[in-house]
Amino acid sequence: MLFKPTAMLFTLTLYLLVNGPEPVHAARKVVIKKPPRRGTVVVTVPSSHRVVRVGKTRYYFHDGVYYRKKPRGYVVVAPPRGAVVVGIPQGCKRVRVGGVVYYSWSGAWYKKAPGGYIVVQAPPEPSGAEPVYNVATPAATTGKAYVDVHLLNVRSGPGKPHAVTATVRKGDLLRIKGSENAWLYVVLPSGRFGWVMGKFTRGTPPANG
Repeated sequence: MLFKPTAMLFTLTLYLLVNGPEPVHAARKVVIKKPPRRGTVVVTVPSSHRVVRVGKTRYYFHDGVYYRKKPRGYVVVAPPRGAVVVGIPQGCKRVRVGGVVYYSWSGAWYKKAPGGYIVVQAPPEPSGAEPVYNVATPAATTGKAYVDVHLLNVRSGPGKPHAVTATVRKGDLLRIKGSENAWLYVVLPSGRFGWVMGKFTRGTPPANG
């Protein structure tokens, strides 16, 4: 008995849906928004802003941009040195100069500080410094990962040529702060930062053994 082409196509489609491989979903691309220029005036600041104080001066901080309230609205200003913020924006760059790690974004320089990151003076021109890395929060992660091998090296940069600075064990929880190619920039259980290979981690705690 011969099947009509339409019936054969329907049967093949149904077979593939039931028995075919799991669909592969491409990771969403992280889009880094260009910040407004300094001096730009806006009527209101985003509702998710944070208030930052430096001395007696009050700033409004959102996504890497600092505003000051003026009679005509909120004005975009230069990052005030000494300001401490909880998080730094997506797309910031990480560079080590003289053994000190800095983070740069849109002309502002930050260093790790208690409670977050502090705005500091730009470091001297790096000479023989480590390469600069784009630290962009991965869209396809939940912000945490678990070590899935018995012992995993933590490195100072995203690549095997970089020095091993620590090791983590199977089941250790890592807080993801960024990524570079196949590497994750994470916070270790000890509170230190470093880079690990993403393929040796998983999104849920591994089974014992």
